[in-house]
Amino acid sequence: MRANPLIPSFNAGELSPYMAARADYAQYGKGLQRCENFIPLVQGALDRRPGTRFVAPCKTDGQAVQLVDFIFSNDDAYILEFGDQYIRFFTNRGQVLANGQPYEIVSPYRVEDLPLLRFAQSGDVVYLAHPIYAPRKLSRQAATNWQLVPVDFENGPIGVENTNRNVTIKASATTGTVLLTANADLFTAQKVGAFVRLRHRNNGGIKPWAAGEAVAQAAQRSYNGKFYRANNAGTTKGDPPIHSEDLAYDGEGGVEWEYLHDGSGIAKIVSVQGARQATAVVTSRLPDDVVTNNTEWWSFGDWSPDNGYPGAVCFYGDRLFWGGSPKFPQRIWGSVVGDYENHKPGTDDDSALSLTLSAAEINIVRWMVNDEKGLLIGTARGEWIVRPSSQNEALTPTNAKAAQVHNYGSNATRPARVGRAIMFVQSAARKLREMAYALDADGFAAPDLTVRAEHITATGITSVAYQAQPDPILWATRADGVLLGFTYERDQEVLAWHRHLIGGHVDANKTLPAAVESVATIPAPDGSRDDLWMVVRRSINGRTRRYIEVLAPRFGHETPARDAIFVDSAISYSGPPATIVSGAGHLDGEIVLPLVDGAAHPPVQVSSGTVTLERAGQTIHIGLPYKSLAQTERLEAAAPPGSTAQGAKKRFSRILLRLYRSGPVKAGPSEDKLHTYPARRVADATDAAPPLQTVDVESTTHGGWERDGTVFLVADTALPATILAVVPSIEVNT
Repeated sequence: MRANPLIPSFNAGELSPYMAARADYAQYGKGLQRCENFIPLVQGALDRRPGTRFVAPCKTDGQAVQLVDFIFSNDDAYILEFGDQYIRFFTNRGQVLANGQPYEIVSPYRVEDLPLLRFAQSGDVVYLAHPIYAPRKLSRQAATNWQLVPVDFENGPIGVENTNRNVTIKASATTGTVLLTANADLFTAQKVGAFVRLRHRNNGGIKPWAAGEAVAQAAQRSYNGKFYRANNAGTTKGDPPIHSEDLAYDGEGGVEWEYLHDGSGIAKIVSVQGARQATAVVTSRLPDDVVTNNTEWWSFGDWSPDNGYPGAVCFYGDRLFWGGSPKFPQRIWGSVVGDYENHKPGTDDDSALSLTLSAAEINIVRWMVNDEKGLLIGTARGEWIVRPSSQNEALTPTNAKAAQVHNYGSNATRPARVGRAIMFVQSAARKLREMAYALDADGFAAPDLTVRAEHITATGITSVAYQAQPDPILWATRADGVLLGFTYERDQEVLAWHRHLIGGHVDANKTLPAAVESVATIPAPDGSRDDLWMVVRRSINGRTRRYIEVLAPRFGHETPARDAIFVDSAISYSGPPATIVSGAGHLDGEIVLPLVDGAAHPPVQVSSGTVTLERAGQTIHIGLPYKSLAQTERLEAAAPPGSTAQGAKKRFSRILLRLYRSGPVKAGPSEDKLHTYPARRVADATDAAPPLQTVDVESTTHGGWERDGTVFLVADTALPATILAVVPSIEVNT
C-alpha cells in the first residue's frame, strides 16, 4: 500500500527508546527518536538551535566555574562567574572591566565548594549559603563596586537550652563587651562567632507590674514575659507596658517604662581565653540576674564552626529563611520579619522562628523556594511545605507547621521556578519533577517530566536554568557536558526534550563534542528575550579552554539573513568590506565556518587569531560549525484497517519538506542517504546571497526496502532552518 502521511508537528520532542513501539500514544507521531541541535517549538515547528556568541574566557582554564544570575530589574541584570576564590561579572552581553581588565573580587569559596552554593536575592543584595562557610552577602554599589562580606547576624539563631543543671555560666556585665565564665569546659576556638543566650532564674526576683503601685526610679517590673525599668518615679496607671523596644508610659501621668529584655539576653563570642572563659559582645541586653548569679539556663547558637552553617537560603513572608546545616540537617530558621539579619527569638508574631522537619529519617535540607501556598523545601528524601496552621494567618513562631507532601527526594541541584511550578531534580539526578499545587487534589503534585524520555538525562543533571522568552525552555547541563533543552508549555500540553551538542570538541582527538558545564539566564539588554549564558569547555590547539558564551537570539520572522548566527563561540564583524577578520584568538588553529553577508562561505582555519576569506563582506560571523539532526519515529501509515505498519517493510519514493525561512536542509531515509534541498533557485540572482526559502520542496529518494521507515533531517551550514512539516511518500509491503 502507498500513502503520503503528514507529520505536521514535532513538539513531543525526543522520546525514549522504550517508546519506539508506542504507536498508540497520542503524541507518538509528533515525537522524534533523535533531536540534536533542533528546538521543537510550542507551535509544532522544528527550529534549528541558534549558535553561541563568545563573550570572554574564564579566569582559569583548568578549573570549573559556576554561573549565577543577578537580576535587579528587567533592564539591569548581571551574570556572575564564581570560580576558585574569585567572582567576575558580566552584563549587556559583555564582561565588566575596570581599568581595561576584568573586574573581580575575592571570595572564600574553593572550586570544590561551588556546587553547594545557594543564593537568595533582595534588590542589590544576594545572601549566600554554604554548609561549611558562615553565611555571606554580596552587595552591589556600582558596576565595578561589589562587596562580599560575612553576614553580621544579631541575636542568633539560638539552639536548644542546656539540660544539665549542674553546668552554669555567669556574665560580667549586662551590656557591651563582657567576660563569660563557666563552671565546666564549654568554650573552644570553634565557638568563636557563635551566639550564647543567658536566661535568668525565677524571673530574676523581679515583681510583676501592677496598676496603682508607687515605684521608684530604676525599679524593674515584668509583664507578660517582658521586663522593664522605670524611667521615673511615680504611680503606675491602667495601661500595662507591652512594648518590645524603647520607652512607653503606662498611662497619662504614670510611669515611663524602658524595655530591657524578655527574661534572657544574647551575646556573641569574639574570643576564647580558655575552656571556661570567653569574651563576648552583648547584642541583646542581658538580665541583671545572670551577672549577680550563675545561670544554668543557657544555650549556644545553632551556627558555629563546630556546628557548621546552613546550606540553603530563601525569602518567604518577609523573612529570610536558612536551612539544613551539618549539625541540624532538618532544621530551618526564619529571621525577624523585615529584619533579615536579626534572629532574636520570642513569641511575638514578628519574632524569629526555627522549626525542625519531623521525619523518621534524617535528611538534609537541599533547597527552599518561596511559593504562594507556603515555603517549599526539598530534602534528600522528601519534599515539604511550611506554612501557618491557618491559611488566613501570617507565619509566626507559634503557628508554623511543616508537612511532608512527597517522598521523592531532591538532588543538590538548584531548582528553577517555571510559572507557578518548581522544577527540581530528584535525588539520583536522573529525573526532573514539576512541583505545583493541584486544585482538584488540594495538594501538591510532582509528576516526572522525564517519564517519556528517561534516557535523555543519562549521566545526570548538574544544573538547570529557565528561559521564559521568546520560547519557554528549561535548559539543563548533564554530567558529560551535553546541553539539554526542555520546551515546556503545560497549557498547550507541550513537554518536549531536545539535546544540544555544542560546536568544537572537548578532547584533543576531536571525538567528543564540547562540554557545557554551567548555565544561567538573565533578561537580554533590550528586554526582548531571556539570554542563556553558559560555560563551555573545549580543547583548543591541544589545550583545555573554558569560555563564557551566550546563546544567540532566535532567528525571527523579520531577522535578515546577514544577522543569522548558526555557528558556536562566534565573533562578528560589521564595517567596510573586508576579507581579513581578527579577534578570533580563542579559536586559534580551529577550522571555522564563516557567514558572509548572509551567504555561506567555505570553512577556513584561524591563524594567529585571524581568518582570511575568499570574498569580502560587510557583515561577517565566524565560529565553530555544528550539525542539527532529527530523526522521526517509525511511521505508522499505509497499513490496511486493523493492521499496523510497524515491522512491515517500507520504501520511500519521495520526501516533501515544508520550510520556513530556511537555508539548505538535507533529508532522507538514513544518515548516509540524504538529499540536499537546494538553497538557490534558478530565478535567484547569482551575484547575491540566495534568499532564505519559505517553500515546499521535495526530492526523489533512493532508499530501498527496510523495516524502520524513519526520516532523517539535517542542517549543517551557517544558516537557519525551520521545518514546518514532513510529507513522505511511502510504500508498505504488508
